[in-house]
Amino acid sequence: MDSILTLNLDGTVLKSKEELHSTISWQMQLPDYYGRNLDAFWDVLSAWNKPLLIKVTNIAQLNDCLGEYAQALLELLHDAAEENSTITLDIS
Repeated sequence: MDSILTLNLDGTVLKSKEELHSTISWQMQLPDYYGRNLDAFWDVLSAWNKPLLIKVTNIAQLNDCLGEYAQALLELLHDAAEENSTITLDIS
């Protein structure tokens, strides 16, 4: 059985879209050609085939820094978890 990879997205740390996608890329060990946008992140999540726990914390701070982009990210994460059974979403 595969071990679970945890992607930690902490709103107190992620102050820009660039930091968000750098964190995603680094924690998920994505290739250099990762597109660093929500469409590319969706492509990654929709094809993901190993257990993945995505933990999102400090949403208020994430919203403060990223605004509508944070809302689009959360919607994307909900949709991905709904469509891909290997993904578990934990938002606190």
